[in-house]
Amino acid sequence: PKSQCSDNTPLEKRKESKILEVEFARGFEGRGTLGSFQGLHMPGDPPHAETDVGKSVDTKEQVKRKPGRPRKSQPTGDPHHVETNDTNSTETKEQSSASPSSSPSTINGKRKQPGRPRKSLQSGESSVDNKNGAAFGENILSPAHPSTPGKRKRGRPPKIKPSPVPGDEIFGGDTDIMNDVDENDEENAHKRRKIVPISPSDDPMTVKVKKIINEAYAKFWIPKVQDKACEKLRKMTTCTEVATKIIDLGGIEMTTKAMKSFPDKTIVQAEACALFAQLLWIDPTNASKIVSEGGLDLVVSAMNRLPSNSKVQQMGCGVFRALTYDNDNSECIERVNGTHVVLSSMSNNPQKALVQKEGCFFLQNMLILSKDTSAQVANVGIVPIIAETMASKPSDPDIQDAISGFFANLASLDESSKNSIAEAGAIPLLVTALRDCDNLDVKQASCSALRHLASNKHSCSVMIAENGGIEWTINAMKSC
Repeated sequence: PKSQCSDNTPLEKRKESKILEVEFARGFEGRGTLGSFQGLHMPGDPPHAETDVGKSVDTKEQVKRKPGRPRKSQPTGDPHHVETNDTNSTETKEQSSASPSSSPSTINGKRKQPGRPRKSLQSGESSVDNKNGAAFGENILSPAHPSTPGKRKRGRPPKIKPSPVPGDEIFGGDTDIMNDVDENDEENAHKRRKIVPISPSDDPMTVKVKKIINEAYAKFWIPKVQDKACEKLRKMTTCTEVATKIIDLGGIEMTTKAMKSFPDKTIVQAEACALFAQLLWIDPTNASKIVSEGGLDLVVSAMNRLPSNSKVQQMGCGVFRALTYDNDNSECIERVNGTHVVLSSMSNNPQKALVQKEGCFFLQNMLILSKDTSAQVANVGIVPIIAETMASKPSDPDIQDAISGFFANLASLDESSKNSIAEAGAIPLLVTALRDCDNLDVKQASCSALRHLASNKHSCSVMIAENGGIEWTINAMKSC
């Protein structure tokens, strides 16, 4: 009570008296007795409405509940105890079975978690699924991909690597593999596959060549593999020793099979012709081996079958050009009518400078090897086409050298050849090449052509003088 404390009472005594006053009020709150504590809101107590004297006050009902799902209460006592709605009576219902596993809310004595019900075995049903042949709960996967038991991972199923094709193991062994082709079937003989054995004593270059050839044999049905094999072998052919290894290990046979297997694949035909040209360029005596394997006939067939493909025509002309650097190869060129094939290629591709270049290098050599070449050149009328190519590529020294050398050899033969060169307008082009080109071979070939044109031909001599040929010839002599 306030009478127990005065203003002179110390602060600690005042606090103690206040605490006693609060506890005294809590003791009488809600009992309905008369006094000054009726309806008093004390600190820490929930607020309540004023009630009449003599009525009990339930503080729990006065607390406002928050909206939402009611809070779950923890089960106490027997889990099978069920309370009825009747407040007057409460009865306990026991399950008929004493076993805890028979309860619908428990499994193996444990309380069942909410969710999808587990699959249970029916009476008389086997524990193995009849469809998949696996027990319930077992992860069903293909035998090729074993996995630990448990839940299958989501996502796209793993890709199963196909079984290897016979012959894919190409880097060893001493077995010859065929592609189900009869040995007596000559028409499909190019489809036979062989594996070149690799010995531990082989040097690195030999092993590399064998691997390239084996890969081409093992994947004979893929044209990209064939043209890449030819390309790799061509780039490796930098000396006579490597060229001999490629030939001895079956490189020519591999190339001819690729050309037979893919006659319409231009890249395969072009790379095969380029490999033959490189082998002949390194050593022209390799021609006998290429001819014996049918390589030259396949080159002619490719050029006749693909007349408008510039790469095939360029590489085909390159093969014939490489053959001309050995005089003994003139017979095989004449056997396949190589001069006519090259002239037809140049006529069909007048705008392809690289085809014209290879053709001119071939013709300037054939004019020396065969007397019939000049007549064939005159019949085809190739000189004007060559002159146009020379005019279109004034800064290309290789083309200027090839065409100037062709004109020099052609002008040395007869008067009709000189006339054809002059009528095609080649004399001013030769003087321009002599004046503008710094390449020594071009200057030499141009001077040689002008010299042959001026001999015993008055009209050509006048034309050379009018275009400044004398002056630029003297300057070339001083500079060189």
